[in-house]
Amino acid sequence: MSTILTYDIMQVYKPCSNNNRARIVQLIKEVERLELARAFGMDAYTQMVEEANMEEVPTEMQEILDGGLYEAISFFVYAQYCIESQVADTFTGMVTKNRPDSENVPLGTLKNLQTRNRELASLALEQVRCKIEQRFCTRQTATPNNIVTGK
Repeated sequence: MSTILTYDIMQVYKPCSNNNRARIVQLIKEVERLELARAFGMDAYTQMVEEANMEEVPTEMQEILDGGLYEAISFFVYAQYCIESQVADTFTGMVTKNRPDSENVPLGTLKNLQTRNRELASLALEQVRCKIEQRFCTRQTATPNNIVTGK
């Protein structure tokens, strides 16, 4: 499944560990689909993915990407990564990573990071919301209430 954001582009807007590249790529797929389909509808999201992956991206779409969409997706992904990064799926179930030379970050701190990054993502998305709605939404499917800020 193609995505709008790639790991390498995300590193420009919100750098994170290269050690977790595969996990972040998976989160990009999940978060894009959840947040953008919720905000603008699945048809609009599908069109955005198609245009973002064209060999020659249309000028209007490139303006949307550079104008805030890449940034918004990056911060949404990072917000989810904050919560999921300490959890590992094993054959015995979900476990918390525990390294002898490090401490787990308290859940309250992680939730604060998540909330802050979701708020930053929402602000970035608002910068391009009108352009996205004009280009991709055939009916009023997008409202500010569709975006969850984590509060």
